[in-house]
Amino acid sequence: LGGRQFPATDRDGIHRDRRVGEREASDHETDGGRRLGESRGQLLAYHCGDFVVVVNAEKIQVSGKKEVQKMYRHHSGFPGGFKEESLAHLRARRPIAILEKAIRGMMPHNKLGDRQFTKLKVYVGAEHPHIAQKPADLKLPEHVHAS
Repeated sequence: LGGRQFPATDRDGIHRDRRVGEREASDHETDGGRRLGESRGQLLAYHCGDFVVVVNAEKIQVSGKKEVQKMYRHHSGFPGGFKEESLAHLRARRPIAILEKAIRGMMPHNKLGDRQFTKLKVYVGAEHPHIAQKPADLKLPEHVHAS
């Protein structure tokens, strides 16, 4: 990439040669986030939120017949490598994966979502190794139809 140059169009429509990777100092302003310029996505991507610690992952509840009918599918990439297992089997084998897959499916499917997902910590049981960080309890409202 070092010596190659690509034509770039400025706001006034004039093409100028700019080296790849060069950036003007006035591309972004961080004062209130009013104008962040070309690197807006890069600046906002560094803030990925707070850590979230989920305990008692084995106690999640599902409604209806999902315990038997919900299937988790993946492929190993090899011929005949299609695998599927029910929620009940996955709960017995690895209960953390149920919450991780559900939460990952709700997050953005890009680099930012990958970074945000690393802030999620899920544990079986009430004990976790993050006591020293003094996590605050997050009280969620009780679900109306919880069984």
